[in-house]
Amino acid sequence: TDMERILATHQNFLLGPWIEDAKALGTNDQERSLYEFNARNQITLWGPDGEIADYANKQWSGLVADYYAERWALMIKTLETDLMEGKKFNHTAFQQEMFQQVEQPFTLANKTYPLYPSGDTLQIAKELHQKYRPTPAGVH
Repeated sequence: TDMERILATHQNFLLGPWIEDAKALGTNDQERSLYEFNARNQITLWGPDGEIADYANKQWSGLVADYYAERWALMIKTLETDLMEGKKFNHTAFQQEMFQQVEQPFTLANKTYPLYPSGDTLQIAKELHQKYRPTPAGVH
């Protein structure tokens, strides 16, 4: 996504270092796995069952694509289905489905993420500005 592209250009907006720094504190595989879970959980669910979801959320490359975009995709799919079937949106059922299909799996995953930025921030910003800049009426 465009947001991922621009975030990936700066060290301070990468998920990889956050997870790898946490794992580096472990003295064995079990601790490293626990610390990775804790690092992922802290920035997403803030508790094993999402007690304070999004409390410490971040806009980081990797997190946007593999967590937030997945949540939005599920939300849109659910709303489209409900509209097509004439059903009322069930927030409680949706929350449970989102937890089971997106949120919890992300906290339990072991996917690795880049540790170093990629791309030219200024160039990508110019491209995105060009892409999203409104065109004045009548100008083509």
